[in-house]
Amino acid sequence: MDNLFDQLHILNAVLEYDRSNTARYHMPGHKGGSGIPLHLWNSLLKIDVTEIPDMDNLYHPRGFLADAMNECTKIFGTINTFFLVNGSTAGIHAALEVAAGDQKEVIMSRDCHKAVYNKVIMAGYTPYYIPVGFDQNTLTPSLPSVGDVMKVMDRTGCKTVIITSPNYHGMVCDVQGIACEVHKRDGILIVDEAHGAHFTFSDALPETAIRCGADMVIQSAHKTLPVINQGAYLHICSRRIALEQINVALSMIQTSSPSYIIMALLEYAAVHLHECGDILYNKLCEDIKKLQDGCNSECDIHIKTDLCKNAVEKDVTRILLDARRAGYTGFELEKRLRSQYNLAVEAADLYSCILIATVSDPSWYLETLSKALKDNANPVGNKRLVGCKELPVPEMVLLPAEAVRQDKKTIEAEKAIGCIAYKAVIPYPPGIPLIVPGEKITTEAISYIHSIVDEGGFIEGLEGVNGNLYMDVVK
Repeated sequence: MDNLFDQLHILNAVLEYDRSNTARYHMPGHKGGSGIPLHLWNSLLKIDVTEIPDMDNLYHPRGFLADAMNECTKIFGTINTFFLVNGSTAGIHAALEVAAGDQKEVIMSRDCHKAVYNKVIMAGYTPYYIPVGFDQNTLTPSLPSVGDVMKVMDRTGCKTVIITSPNYHGMVCDVQGIACEVHKRDGILIVDEAHGAHFTFSDALPETAIRCGADMVIQSAHKTLPVINQGAYLHICSRRIALEQINVALSMIQTSSPSYIIMALLEYAAVHLHECGDILYNKLCEDIKKLQDGCNSECDIHIKTDLCKNAVEKDVTRILLDARRAGYTGFELEKRLRSQYNLAVEAADLYSCILIATVSDPSWYLETLSKALKDNANPVGNKRLVGCKELPVPEMVLLPAEAVRQDKKTIEAEKAIGCIAYKAVIPYPPGIPLIVPGEKITTEAISYIHSIVDEGGFIEGLEGVNGNLYMDVVK
């Protein structure tokens, strides 16, 4: 049996990571199980059942699953809360399926997750983009404004709008203002609040889109709550949405064998944090602010506090480390934290490291982070980092759905300038496409791609061979 376990690649790799006792400043939000009571943790495999008699049915709930979702509906203050067992992606696809209907078009902020783009391709939608720029002060993406949304709606007449708030950096846009203008135009507003499932549970956190007028809100519970991967919620927040259509869409999009482990944890997280969340999040936010104040006065690695353009709030629990004054790129700082302090961050970019703090974090996580920042109190270099310009949305020559049905060829990135993209090019994380299928590839985009790759970043949709970058284009 020991020899058998020695041959199991996945199990050994993940268990080795667990044994490393790393400070996990990344999702999932249960942080290695520390946010889940031991008696529940020890029972997880025992509750892995299926839709046998007396075990109810997720898509036709009549018993305890209906009771659980009804309880969560009350906790979140929605018209109906659906459990998602295939992540927020399933909720996004179902929401768009119902909202767009036969219109075959959608207004979307350019910073939408690739799940939205994938739905656009699969359904053959025409996308109309809300521009999202780059804030030179915070060195993070900016957010869509109320005016931006109004302009696109008035220009296109499209009634289905989807935006992301908060974004990957924890910045929250004016959802209430956007919802007001969308509804004035008889539209439907979907908010991808994947990174804000915890907002409901404390006044120390930004206001959730559920309470800001959105029609549908999708939350990735597994990102910030004590829930395992793929656990999420789809909240229906207005009478404009037909509940039965949502249920039918989810039954087609999600697995026919939903995980009772995920569903049990979705209920547990909501009930637990409804009872204790305010105290837990107040304490977490206070501790982070103390660290923030100390480091920003003593250290050269600052914790960012400024709001990006068009943001109205920032999530304190999304810790953004500004590496520039210490002479690092975000990628270099990530490697330093991992190798010298056994601290794993959620993501890194050219300028920052992104850390996800949750109420499941053991106390020693913040102690480790504090030591790492104070040890780097003095600059170690004066590396000049690549500046980031706002990249205009490329010209859409073909609809995304049309582009992926063409013949393709693979060529060097430099030779792709002026060609039509066959595949999305996505810095991941955060999973926001830089180039979308059907768009003309620009010199600026290729230059930005090289700036990320040269500094150690990863971009999905590219292949590296012998130091050269290759990408797929329409033949």
